Amino acid sequence: MDVYTPSLGKVHLKAKGVRRTRSKLSGHLEIFNEVDLVIATGKSIDVVTGARLIKKFGKLRDNLRSVSAAYYFCELIYWLTEEGYKDTVLYEMLNWSLETLADLKSEDEKFLPLLVANVELQFLGRLGFQPELGKCAQSGQPLQPEGNHFSAAAGGVVCERGNNTVPISGSAIKVMRIMTEQRVEPARWQQIPPAVRKEVKKVVREFVHYTLERNLKAEGFLELTGKMPDLN
Repeated sequence: MDVYTPSLGKVHLKAKGVRRTRSKLSGHLEIFNEVDLVIATGKSIDVVTGARLIKKFGKLRDNLRSVSAAYYFCELIYWLTEEGYKDTVLYEMLNWSLETLADLKSEDEKFLPLLVANVELQFLGRLGFQPELGKCAQSGQPLQPEGNHFSAAAGGVVCERGNNTVPISGSAIKVMRIMTEQRVEPARWQQIPPAVRKEVKKVVREFVHYTLERNLKAEGFLELTGKMPDLN
């Protein structure tokens, strides 16, 4: 199994007998749990010998939309980090994202795509992949209020249309700037029009695909739950 830790980063471990009904570890080593692990050094892979549950993130598992986003965040961390790369801030970011999903209110579920984009940009920025949103990523010139495009290959907003660029509004750029600077609670996105929410989601996801050079498996689950009633 793969776990992300504050002291060791991403590590691959073996948990013997964890699938057995009477295993003392099974209840602690469920996905999305925060646990304190006891690890023994093995010949080829370290082994989990003990675990103490710290946090189950409340009602996260009771909401299918929250679960899909949680899977996506965990897979994003998996592909963004190398094994053994330690980053306590990134660990805290992941912890915040799961706590926010667990506390997500039904009336705020329509803002889930913005929460996902916020977390995507926070993860990417922490690891050195923050998009350029303050000036043209190609020329370095100041951006005009409108008429800009986004280029994942160029690393951000560009002044002119080119190959593989998509139009981006001034409103979307402003929202993305906020997302790179801070973590925002879903309820605070109430003033963002639906069209801008969709635009930000599309642009940020394209940037994630380009950075990782892959689509994530959990993305399909995330998109499926996003089409459920009352989310748009």
